[in-house]
Amino acid sequence: MNGNIKDHGNFKHGLTEHRLYRVWAGMKNRCKTNKSNGEYYHQRGIIVCQEWHKFINFYNWSIVNGYKKGLTIDRIDNNGNYEPLNCRFTTYSKQNSNKRKYQSMPRNNLIFNES
Repeated sequence: MNGNIKDHGNFKHGLTEHRLYRVWAGMKNRCKTNKSNGEYYHQRGIIVCQEWHKFINFYNWSIVNGYKKGLTIDRIDNNGNYEPLNCRFTTYSKQNSNKRKYQSMPRNNLIFNES
């Protein structure tokens, strides 16, 4: 689908099979649970902005702001929230260069070095 989709309240958008729906659901899940892939988004206070709690708002922002198949969502500031001014779509390799670095310490404690 190209272009914006309007929110019609409980209207079924028919996009649950779209890749952006999985991106949106994963983003929300990372922020609401205590641990996701060792990143601890919830414990770090990272949230999804209120506007993006509705999938259709996230979908429309994504289409206008560079989403293409093969790209991934990236937070520009790794300590910032998932919100329009802090997110972009980029390649996996560029996203991998924009993540926190950490080293394991005894007893499973982690020390994070901000990049």
